[in-house]
Amino acid sequence: MVEVIANLTWLAIVIIVAILGVMSAAFMATLFTRNKYKRMEKDLERNSKADKEDFRFGVLSIIVEEYKKAAKLNPNEVNTQAVIEKNFHRYYRGLSLAERFIKSSVSIMIILGLLGTFYGLTLSIGELVNFLSQSAATDVLNSVGALVEELISSVQGMSVAFVTSLFGIAASIIITIITVLFNVEDSRESLLVRIEEYLDNKVALKFTTRHAVMDASNPVDLDLVFGQELNKFADNIEQRLKNVFDNLGEKLTAAAVQNHDSVVGLQKSIETFEKSLQTFSENTRDFAEFNHNLRTNIERMDVSFADLVQDLKTSSKVYSKTTESIDALTNSIEKLSTNV
Repeated sequence: MVEVIANLTWLAIVIIVAILGVMSAAFMATLFTRNKYKRMEKDLERNSKADKEDFRFGVLSIIVEEYKKAAKLNPNEVNTQAVIEKNFHRYYRGLSLAERFIKSSVSIMIILGLLGTFYGLTLSIGELVNFLSQSAATDVLNSVGALVEELISSVQGMSVAFVTSLFGIAASIIITIITVLFNVEDSRESLLVRIEEYLDNKVALKFTTRHAVMDASNPVDLDLVFGQELNKFADNIEQRLKNVFDNLGEKLTAAAVQNHDSVVGLQKSIETFEKSLQTFSENTRDFAEFNHNLRTNIERMDVSFADLVQDLKTSSKVYSKTTESIDALTNSIEKLSTNV
């Protein structure tokens, strides 16, 4: 293998170095990104057990503060997942880029291996074409040693093709195994789930308890609250019924239009079918006339053949009589010649 690599061209060596570089970068990115997510998850677990919030990662503090601001207005309608993903995309674009690079590294290494393959094949075919074009005008083919040396030099490009492809496939297999063992996406999903759980179970619980205490200290008129809720329920029912009837009217209109189109299409089909029947009847009438004419022509041909047979019989009789006359004339001539 060392001798093969030593005999490679500089471009093939560059391709192999690029494949190894992509593999190393993907390996380092996998370890770094997964370690980052794991450390953030441990930081979150440490704060979950403590009463005081002291995050080592600033993005966690920012997520918690934004969640608190949203929960102050309405703690029951906070989009926790949107808050988490927004801050992750804002402050950790590098990690997202690293994940995309890890996903694409396998394809990049295979493409680099294929590039070396096509380069080696092009090099080998070029050398072989030059050798064949030179051997056609010289006496190289008369020397077996020279022929073998030229063929070996022309086939050296094949080593470039196979070695680069081998490096590309081997590196892609290694990175695939590494991504299976150290899955970055699973670590990220686990971290996002733990953050969402922390916000919903710990941070939101404080706001729920605070609102309950405030409601207990400030009693309200139950009739007023019941009337407001009843009005909201009535408005909601009215709006939903309106939406249902609007959708039903639109669907009925669409069905009527579709039914009209179907009726028009059916009428066109019936008209086409009637035209086809009329054409078929005309063709049948023409066929009956053709049959009648054919029968008449056959009868006429039968009469003509009968006349022809009768004429042939008459001609045969005449021919027989003519033959007999010729025979009699021949006998008469022979007798005359005998007498003479």
